[in-house]
Amino acid sequence: GTGAGSFAAAGMLGAWLLDAGRDDDACGALQRARELGCDDPVMLRNLALATVRTGGDPAEAADLYETALAHRPDPRLVLERDLLAQLTGTDAAARLALLERHSAALDARDDLAVTHVGLLLDADRVDDAWRILTTRVFRPFEGGEGIVLAAYDRAACLLARRFCAEGRADAAVALLEAGIDAPANLGEGRHPAVPQAERFVALGDAHRLEGDDAAARAAWERAAASTPLAVAPRPADEATFWIGIAHTRLDETSAAEAIWDALDLRAAQIEAAPDEVDYFATSLPELLVFDLDTPDRRRAQAAALRALATAGRATTHERMNA
Repeated sequence: GTGAGSFAAAGMLGAWLLDAGRDDDACGALQRARELGCDDPVMLRNLALATVRTGGDPAEAADLYETALAHRPDPRLVLERDLLAQLTGTDAAARLALLERHSAALDARDDLAVTHVGLLLDADRVDDAWRILTTRVFRPFEGGEGIVLAAYDRAACLLARRFCAEGRADAAVALLEAGIDAPANLGEGRHPAVPQAERFVALGDAHRLEGDDAAARAAWERAAASTPLAVAPRPADEATFWIGIAHTRLDETSAAEAIWDALDLRAAQIEAAPDEVDYFATSLPELLVFDLDTPDRRRAQAAALRALATAGRATTHERMNA
């Protein structure tokens, strides 16, 4: 039949099939609901999911999300629309523009707020990001462990470097020291096994600018120190790069070289195979409706780590030849 009852039935059947993991059948049922004139945002969202999961055109899925959002700018839809944008390699500026159409949604969810902050930092809108990080009260959220703190640290280091460039090393020192303990509004404390290497490198640089070489050295030593409380060796990442820079500042050349090699090795591992889920990552968010661990994204991640290794080696060689 036709009419509201039949498209509602097709939409509900589609939702049930999607939930049961029968993506192809779900796609058919939801497509039928659409053809019968259903424009319910939940049905459109389910059809977008089914489209991507059955290897359909992501641009088509994006259009479905846009239609759903026009009917109902629900924060969950805004979040998933951004995940789809990430999946298709949309650049940070375009993702930011898509998010900022829905400011009420960004206020409603911590995961959206921290995504917004990251994109503001990518766009060099550090003051806007800092305002959110210092005024919003974040609550711990599923799969979000460490994400808000990482954004806060990134923003603090960017601001501190700006202060140093403006000749305000004292302001940089004050800012970096104030954030060593996590501010209460971020909703989480620091994990003892997670290094704060970039913060301490920046702090050392600010002290050196002030002419306090002893304080600079102490900060760099703190950046280079390994964290004894780690359960297992951390995979090399951006924090590892800053540990290498700290070794370079301290003229510990062979320790720095070992870090650049570790970054290259990690890049090769990422290209070779997806990571197993870490045993301790107990709260992988059910929100990740799209598998973002694609070959393209792994290649980009590996390329970024190789670029860090290359930049690190250049810094070390510069220092040796200075």
